Amino acid sequence: MEVGTVAVTGSGGLHIGTASTPGSVNGMNGHSVSLTNKATLVANPQANVGALSIAGGQLQLGTSTTNTGAASTLAVNGTASLDSTSTTTALINGNGSTPGTDFSQLSASGNVALNGTLKVVQGSGNGGCAVLSRGDVFTLVTTTGSLNGSTFANAPQGQMLTMASSCQSTAPQVQINYTSNSITATVMSGTTPTTTTLATPSASSASTNQKVTLTATVATNINGTIAPAGTVAFSANGTPISGCTSQPVTVSGSSGTATCTTSFAAGGSPESLTATFTGASGSGQATSASSAQSLTVNKGSTTTKLAASNTSPAAGDSVTYTVTVAPDVSGTTKPSGNVRFLDGGNPITVSASRRTAPRPSGSRSARPACACCRPSAAIA
Repeated sequence: MEVGTVAVTGSGGLHIGTASTPGSVNGMNGHSVSLTNKATLVANPQANVGALSIAGGQLQLGTSTTNTGAASTLAVNGTASLDSTSTTTALINGNGSTPGTDFSQLSASGNVALNGTLKVVQGSGNGGCAVLSRGDVFTLVTTTGSLNGSTFANAPQGQMLTMASSCQSTAPQVQINYTSNSITATVMSGTTPTTTTLATPSASSASTNQKVTLTATVATNINGTIAPAGTVAFSANGTPISGCTSQPVTVSGSSGTATCTTSFAAGGSPESLTATFTGASGSGQATSASSAQSLTVNKGSTTTKLAASNTSPAAGDSVTYTVTVAPDVSGTTKPSGNVRFLDGGNPITVSASRRTAPRPSGSRSARPACACCRPSAAIA
């Protein structure tokens, strides 16, 4: 409807549009629309109106808790003025995913003068509760003009408001914030969702005891308004990695990283690596786990040294052979396995009735028996 000046007074009022069909009263020509003495203006999705003034009346943005057809907004072609006896109700619902566009709001092409009472109500979209998370930001008022420093009487800068009604068991709290041309409501209670991502290990494959650096990135899913606070635990094959179970998150903007340098043994290869973020106490940030990264760990090279207790024994003397096996890359994993003792390429054997070994075929001379070793001895 494009008509001249519209004035509504007393009980009742204007209901513009439906849940799925836009409506307009002087939205094109900009002629004024005023509501006084308890009159109510109810704005459904994509409603349009001329220069708006409300004195002792009510403005309701978003009429239905299940509006899904379009954004629930009221566009004012001109200025908007709400007096000290007016009440404005903003419904935050699940109509879409873009704060300030898909959620109930008032937008004006002229200056906006605010006063009176603000109520913030939580609705539901798509037939279910639109659960709000800590840090979610919703735009309630925007203008291409100016707010002229005006605020709602009950909601000055930084004011915390508990939602007047809620579909959650505990009504969320929102903080009201003003700029020169907008008003936002930031959810300050509840849980902040997070996302944890584990990067490819510093080497796509490693060997036993080789140092490997693990890096996890944690982000809060809150449009860059809240930084993660907490620690990350790294695990391999479902088991926490020693020394990597509580790595602090270093923050940069709305995300942060946690790292840990460790090593692995070939016996567990391939390692299935994961990272789990736990929010700091009181942060309200949810736990999140990364998808797995696979790491192949190869056997490490070793150096083997042989020593004899007597290199010039007389016949019948006992000789102790000692083998030292050391990893070429030192670390927590020590060599394990068996060592074979050979004489001229043949295994050294020990007779139960004599202390000397039988002469190996083709050997130059008899060798003293190994006093403390078997042909194949486990590494201790």
